[in-house]
Amino acid sequence: MRTNYERFFRTEYLAFAALLALVFAGCDKVDEPYIENAPSTVDTSTSYTRKVLVEDFTGHTCGNCPRAAETAHTLEQLYGEQIVVVSVHMGFFAETKTNPDSSYAYDFTTAAGVAIDAQFAIDPTGLPKGMVNRKDVGGSPLLPYSGWGSEVAGIVVLDPDVKIEITNAYDELSRVLDITADITFLNSMNGTFNVVAILLEDSIVNWQKDYDATPSDIENYLHRHVLRGSISSIWGDQIAQGSVSSGTTTSSSYSMTLDNSWVDSKCSVVVYVYDAGSYEVIQAETLKVK
Repeated sequence: MRTNYERFFRTEYLAFAALLALVFAGCDKVDEPYIENAPSTVDTSTSYTRKVLVEDFTGHTCGNCPRAAETAHTLEQLYGEQIVVVSVHMGFFAETKTNPDSSYAYDFTTAAGVAIDAQFAIDPTGLPKGMVNRKDVGGSPLLPYSGWGSEVAGIVVLDPDVKIEITNAYDELSRVLDITADITFLNSMNGTFNVVAILLEDSIVNWQKDYDATPSDIENYLHRHVLRGSISSIWGDQIAQGSVSSGTTTSSSYSMTLDNSWVDSKCSVVVYVYDAGSYEVIQAETLKVK
């Protein structure tokens, strides 16, 4: 409820604004040609933003990898929902161990992670590494975490080319998750475009090596945005090819059963659309399972 002071201030402000409008209307001269009551060409009814996929390639025995996770978290804090982080455990540093204290016995790896590693030859370059929208930077999409921020900054300011809307229907008893991804092209584009759906689990507590910690073996490390597997096929499904007109819409539906060991309340679906020719991601979206 407004106070008397607020009502008075608002009344005075509106009166002053009206007076200014009259003054400038009387003084300004508009030279021809001019357009009167020109219709707007911009749809301001709904606003969509570019969302960036940041893939953090990691492993639980990689002692430098926590720095990459911290970088991803900083980007989330800076850009909020415009950042979609996926943590992919892969390669040598993701191998399980048979230590007496059961450290590093948990298997974070996935078939999708293995396929991504093989496609982009990530593990041989050493971890941590990452990709920002799988965009080629200087001949390779692979980046050290120190380079993620500048790439993200250059992408988030762009208008989106695609809108993704995810609908999740989850049965807690059967643990069956049904997903629908509705895709709308906001601009005319040319290429071959695929859609991919994956599942993440957040806040998994388990071992992690950290060279900056004492001791360096952390038993209760919080693993975030962990890739649990593909919902679609690993490289997705083709949704458009050739010249794609603005306003083109497609819909893809998927179903999966969540593993009993996964905490469903901490799981989320990520859907992204990419150019199959270059592998570059053009839009990403995420939605919690429940």
